[in-house]
Parts: sequence; C-alpha cells; structure tokens
Amino acid sequence: HNYTVALVNSSPGGTKRHADSSWSTPAAKKTHLSPEALAEKAMQEITRQLNDPQNTGNVWIRSWNWEYKESLGTLREYLESRPDLFTITPVNEKKYTVSLVVE
Repeated sequence: HNYTVALVNSSPGGTKRHADSSWSTPAAKKTHLSPEALAEKAMQEITRQLNDPQNTGNVWIRSWNWEYKESLGTLREYLESRPDLFTITPVNEKKYTVSLVVE
C-alpha cells in the first residue's frame, strides 16, 4: 500500500516534517536570532549537556541542522571554533568526545 500525506494549510513545496510530533514542537522551529545570540544559546545547551554527571563526552542537539548550522556551521565546526570553552578528543575519523575547558 502506498500512502500520501499532506499537511493542512501548507504551501506547495513546503517544509518536510517527520511524523514524530516531537520534531514539530515550537522550540524546534527555526528562530531568527542573531549569530551571536545563536552562539550563546548553543554554548548554553552544550555546557548544560556536558555538566550532566551522566554525560560521557557526547553532545547532541537535535535541531542543530535547521536551527544553528546556517550561522554556526556544523556542531563540530562550532565546537572547534571555541577552544576557549571546549576540548575535542578524536575517537576515530568521524567520532569525537567533548569536554569543557577547565579554567
């Protein structure tokens, strides 16, 4: 069986959305913050994750590609641009862990 799903009140060629409702929460919508404000928001979220006692050096921001990437680059590029805040330790060609720089 083939099914077609259309969003009500969507424009033709509109944004693709996952069926999972958590992908379309208001917090996940693209914001119009300045690059500086986006960098601050990203830094706060990354720091929050790394300060979690159960964190093993992994950072994941589900909305990175549509919320931050245009202004800040990939998550890794952003992390590497802030050696004053984050230390990146390569695990292999693609994987790495992140830690906070201790002052």
